Amino acid sequence: VNKNAKVQLMEFADFQCPFCGRFFTDSFTQIKAKYIDTGKIAYEHRDYPLPFHPFAEKAAEAARCALEQDAGKYWQMHDWMYKNQNTLEVSTLKNTAKTLGLNSGKFDQCLDSGKYAAAIKKDYDAGSGYGVSDGHAIEFQQRHRRHFAHTQPADGRDGVHRGDHGKRPEHC
Repeated sequence: VNKNAKVQLMEFADFQCPFCGRFFTDSFTQIKAKYIDTGKIAYEHRDYPLPFHPFAEKAAEAARCALEQDAGKYWQMHDWMYKNQNTLEVSTLKNTAKTLGLNSGKFDQCLDSGKYAAAIKKDYDAGSGYGVSDGHAIEFQQRHRRHFAHTQPADGRDGVHRGDHGKRPEHC
């Protein structure tokens, strides 16, 4: 993370959410390559596992367990989960960690322990405080001005719903 970047991007996302998956597929990889990897944007992923997605919380924990071992493996796990949203059961996450070259004993112990559950809840609560309710959301901060956007379509329309500078975004 480039703390000196002029633009900060904070994403609240759920690895099982189809709108989050669509953002990953349609936009994130390009944003990452063009802006995050080049240091133009500082990026922070915050977990927002929706309660009606049964595998979302363990998926968020799996990402953190991968990060604990290797930042590059975090990104591999992150990308794999968005590409395979229908197969995020714990057994599949453990097999994927092994396939990605993570130490499977350490990964399994980390995931089984729930050691990151409190941190994930903290992210969820922070997102709720920003007005995230039931979908993917991004906060952009440039200098001292904040912009908040939901990327989930509302009423069947594609689009971004914007909130600005201290205002809560519309419910999506």
